[in-house]
Amino acid sequence: FNSQGYHDKEFFIADQNDLVVALLADSFGMGVVPYDFNFTTVAEKTLKKTLSDKFNRVAIHNFGIPCIGMQEYAHLLTTEVLQWRP
Repeated sequence: FNSQGYHDKEFFIADQNDLVVALLADSFGMGVVPYDFNFTTVAEKTLKKTLSDKFNRVAIHNFGIPCIGMQEYAHLLTTEVLQWRP
């Protein structure tokens, strides 16, 4: 878990030459598998391999929280996600 409490590495604020995707998800995003096998981690590794020549940094910031729905996603987006400039 990172310092924000999410099941991911530390987030960073995206610069102009970075590709950062924010994943807002419920327990499927958080995952019940080890971190290296989570679909977001696997997707991030694949994106890094294929796009590393086009971007300085590539990341999927995983904002997965179990048992949340659309209202919580909207709140999460405005209060936490957008500050990272995905």
